[in-house]
Formats: sequence, structure tokens, C-alpha cells
Amino acid sequence: MPKLTEHVHAQHRSDLTAPRRWGEGLAAPSRSHDGAVAIARQSDPVSRLRRLLLATTASLTEHDEQQRDALAERLFGAARSVMECYCVHIGDRLGLYRALATNGGLTAPELARAAGIHPRYAREWLEQQAVSGIVELDDIDAAPDERRFTLPPGHAETLVDRDSIAYSAPLARLGAAVSRPLPQLMDAFRNGGGVPWTAYGADGREAQADLNRVEFIHHPEGSGSRRCPTCTSGCTPRARGSPT
Repeated sequence: MPKLTEHVHAQHRSDLTAPRRWGEGLAAPSRSHDGAVAIARQSDPVSRLRRLLLATTASLTEHDEQQRDALAERLFGAARSVMECYCVHIGDRLGLYRALATNGGLTAPELARAAGIHPRYAREWLEQQAVSGIVELDDIDAAPDERRFTLPPGHAETLVDRDSIAYSAPLARLGAAVSRPLPQLMDAFRNGGGVPWTAYGADGREAQADLNRVEFIHHPEGSGSRRCPTCTSGCTPRARGSPT
């Protein structure tokens, strides 16, 4: 694995799996880097939350602290996954994965030209995708605009091939769609009523359509012909994304 992704993956694994209590790792204020690091650390929202938690743990039992830390880590991991889905959504909607699958390995400037996007954002997106392990980087030591990124064939099928049973790009599109009507949903919680399907926009409609399409391509007789693998009562699963 290229050194960039190997290093960052190792650091992320260490950050996420190393046992720790909230607040560990917070250094006392210092003037390192002219105080910039210390100031940034003290003003960081996560650091402020950790200091607040440390100040309120006097009444918590050890079990309470374990529950607190486990939930905080779970939400942190979930937030990372949400951000990763948004990056997948960008690559799907802007045709970045398709450009990589069609042209083979591309540099950031080449991807920018192929997909019609700004070179700066092509580079940012490619580097994020490399760190996430979705694309592969050939040479970390190359100059930034000369680094070549490749979409592995298996990942290309998952992200680009609309006829494959593994096609999953619409899931990221669906994640983006469900965030659109959140203000309307909160109003519904306060006042009653509901949220119309149209509020989810084209992303919602097309995500559901693409997810259902795959099922009917591979099972033209209809999803009802397959027995549910999780029970013995004879029920049958519906197409992915279809209403119950």
C-alpha cells in the first residue's frame, strides 16, 4: 500500500482503537509554534467538549464512563462515515469515478480536464479518496500534480456499473437526499404533519430508482420470487429502497 494511505490508515486506526478516556492527550497550554498549536487546541470544539466532560465526571461510575466513552467513539465513527459518503456522492454526481474507470490512472490535472472540474478540487478529492482506500496512489514521492490515482476494478464495479448487483453509489446519493428536508422534518416534529417525498429532490428519487433497478435486472420475475434468507415463514424480501 502506498506510504500516504498506509501512514494515515495506521494513524486513524490508532486514534479510533486505542483505549483512552475523554480528555487524555490534552497538553497544558504552551507557546509551541508561537502558541498557534496551543491556541487551536484550546479553541477546538472537541477539546472544549472533553474538558467539559472531565469537569462533570465526578458523579459518574466506572460503568457510566465506559458507556459515555463508547457512545462518543461510536458517534465520532458515524460522523466520519457520513463525511465519507458525501465524498462518494461528489464523485458519483460529478462523474469522477466514471472518468477514473474509463481512463485508467489519472493525475489531478488530468481528472480535472476529463470531468470538467477545478484542478484544486480534483486534487483534494483524489487525496481524500486515497486516504479512504477507495482509490490507489502509485507514488507518494511524486510531485502533487504528477501523482497518479487509480480506481481498482472491484471498486469501479461498485461505484460505476449500474447493472451490477454490487452497485452501491446510490446509497451515498440517498444519504445526501435525506439531509435535504431536515428543517421540514423538525417542523413536523414540533407541529405535526409530514414531509412530502418531493422534498428529497432528484437525489432521493434517482437513488431509490437505481437501487430498485438493480434488483429487477437480476431478478426480472420480481423480488417476490426470492425467499427471505433470515426467516422460515415464507415471506419474501422487497427490492432495496422500496416502501414496506
